[in-house]
Amino acid sequence: MVRKKAFVTGGSGFVGANLVRELAAQKWDVTVFHRPGSDLWRLKGLPLKLKQGSFEDPASVEAAMPKGVDAVFHMAAKVSFWRGDDRLMERDNVEATKAMVDAALKRKARRFIHTSTVSVYGFSDKRINEIFPHDGLNSHIGYLRTKAQAEEVVREGVKRGLDAVILNPSNVVGPFKRDSLARSMLSLKPGMTLKAPPGATSFAHSVEVAKAHVAAVKRGKKGENYILAGADADWVEVYSAIPKVVGVEAKVKVFPKILLQVGAQAFQALSLVTRKAPFVTPELVEWLSAKMTYDSRKAVKELGYKVRPLKDMLKDLWESLPQKE
Repeated sequence: MVRKKAFVTGGSGFVGANLVRELAAQKWDVTVFHRPGSDLWRLKGLPLKLKQGSFEDPASVEAAMPKGVDAVFHMAAKVSFWRGDDRLMERDNVEATKAMVDAALKRKARRFIHTSTVSVYGFSDKRINEIFPHDGLNSHIGYLRTKAQAEEVVREGVKRGLDAVILNPSNVVGPFKRDSLARSMLSLKPGMTLKAPPGATSFAHSVEVAKAHVAAVKRGKKGENYILAGADADWVEVYSAIPKVVGVEAKVKVFPKILLQVGAQAFQALSLVTRKAPFVTPELVEWLSAKMTYDSRKAVKELGYKVRPLKDMLKDLWESLPQKE
């Protein structure tokens, strides 16, 4: 039996590492493209090939991509809610996607799976599905704008003959995530009070997101979007579940939006001096304070995507943290 070949960008990241594991479990031959100096700890011990290069050097992308590869999974992206990173996001989200689309067309890739985000739909108080306009294109938040622009690049590629599917994960939680949730779990002590943002959103399990990527190779429709979300919860519910998973008695309070905004303005001003990304920004506060949920029914029906409870995501994240490994 001939093994299918996959070319993956962003494989060293949280969601990418889950995808690489799923591909390996399904007996794919996997090539991971990464920048020089990338931290590859999430990929340790996995059966794969590593190819080094840079999206700023399109020739290195094309050279690394196997000819006639069965599926290209473009997951690499720059995630930031700091306006100081806008240029980096244009490079890593938009220009990198153009390099990938061009290489995939030249190397005659059979399928191109583009990992986008639900943020391309912008802000809405209605439950968002795939027919919503991509309001992120006009957003003042660089991440929303550049990820929406990257989708436009993929759609232009489809017009040129690229067989592409676009996936839009929501807030992904699960094994190998290392963010504020993970830090809260590791630092939690009896009697502590966790502070939660005031917003709400939909959450997706990283393992199910990875499986949906592989399923999209065969089952996704060319040129279409699929939202990968699932469990709807406000941030208070999320942080309230953490002590139960960790097994520690703790309290949870909402961090008032006004205080977050004041703090964000102060950190933003400091960043003008330090030239470093602030701990929190006005744009991040805006995003975390919004109440937005997403509809995954299309992905469930067409890709076999599975919605998992929030407690499963948090439990699997907890089990993957360093003291559990």
